Amino acid sequence: MEKRKLAIPQSYEDLVKPEYKGLIVMPHPASSGTGYLTVNALNQLYGKDKARAYMDKLHDNMMMYTHSGSKPAKMAASGEAPIGISYGYSGILEKKKGAPVEVVFPKEGSGWHMEANALVKKKEMKPEAKLFLDWTIGDEVMKEYNKNYAILSIKQEGSKIPEGYSKDPVSQLMKLDLYQAARDREAVLADWEKKYGSKAEPKK
Repeated sequence: MEKRKLAIPQSYEDLVKPEYKGLIVMPHPASSGTGYLTVNALNQLYGKDKARAYMDKLHDNMMMYTHSGSKPAKMAASGEAPIGISYGYSGILEKKKGAPVEVVFPKEGSGWHMEANALVKKKEMKPEAKLFLDWTIGDEVMKEYNKNYAILSIKQEGSKIPEGYSKDPVSQLMKLDLYQAARDREAVLADWEKKYGSKAEPKK
């Protein structure tokens, strides 16, 4: 970015500026959860019609859609692409390794989802399964999560925001309807593939 004398984008709106044409990589929404979360966030931020107009412009600036959520951050870290749309921790990890990257959370807010565990209700449930799930939300495990992740499912006394996050990430979360995200997924992906799939990374 320095070589090109370009400012680091700070928002979704910045990403569609003409000076970033061909400089962006992001995950393919059909093969990456991160990619779908990005598209869903845009749909819910702008509404369907405005989001489509926005994604048309973003597509003009796109170098490639990858099949991995972390790959855009890695490509930015290695210099293969100037701008990578990824999930926050992936970029922070690359920066911790010493890569010359800046991790930016968009001004408009970030897309997100819930990671959940559950036991399927049935006649016989192994006690070990319940024991394991209870362990995953215990104090010891939450402290381990907190070494890298800023948002915990159960807040712990003394929990902190790990290095690399500029502010409390909860305040960065966009208001989302997760039911809508699930309901619309197939239709959104079919429409997206038809319009933007031409720049997808070849599948290995």
